Amino acid sequence: LTPQAVLVGAIVTVLAGIAIGLYLLTQSGPLLFWIGLGGVLVVITYTAGPFLLAYNGLGEAAVFIFMGPVMVLGAWYVMAREFSPLPLWVGVPIGFTVAAILHANNIRDIDADRAVNKRTMAVLLGRPAARIEYVVLIFGAYIGVVVLILAGIMPWMTLIAAVTLPEAWRLIQIITKSEDIGLLHQAQGRTARLHGDFGFWLVIGWLVWLIVLQFTSG
Repeated sequence: LTPQAVLVGAIVTVLAGIAIGLYLLTQSGPLLFWIGLGGVLVVITYTAGPFLLAYNGLGEAAVFIFMGPVMVLGAWYVMAREFSPLPLWVGVPIGFTVAAILHANNIRDIDADRAVNKRTMAVLLGRPAARIEYVVLIFGAYIGVVVLILAGIMPWMTLIAAVTLPEAWRLIQIITKSEDIGLLHQAQGRTARLHGDFGFWLVIGWLVWLIVLQFTSG
């Protein structure tokens, strides 16, 4: 894609998001405005403005927060029309996996980013520590589920997300042992699929819990 095409795509996407957000705002309450505003600011400051998040090691943190806990809170707020800290906690495991997608990308591009002074977290940490961060992000998702179950925030049925652990382990092996750009590129795409699969099975776990609750409470 040309830079112009990327710019047009970004503008169209942001405007579409704002339009959808304004509609949802009419169906919920003022908290959604601040969530949406925060999201727009992150999108803009990610690669634009005087302090670029992507160029100062804050990309993973921004993605973790806004595509994990904050996104889940927004969905909750639209439906429940009230604030609760619980969705923030529920969004933590997903925050880990979505941040892992970006981090896998940054590990793959570590040499190219360093050459143009793009200080991603991978560049700041160096390859060995960046690999450790990837492991922490991946396992953090599964550990997060266990902790939230033990805390009574998530039902034990969500442990079904552990069916994705074999693929997670395979990706860890690639990221921590390979410097082949082709393999790392594949690992980045597979991390995105892992994120989707992990989230899918979490939803299945929640649905099973709701069905069981419906029958047992009746």
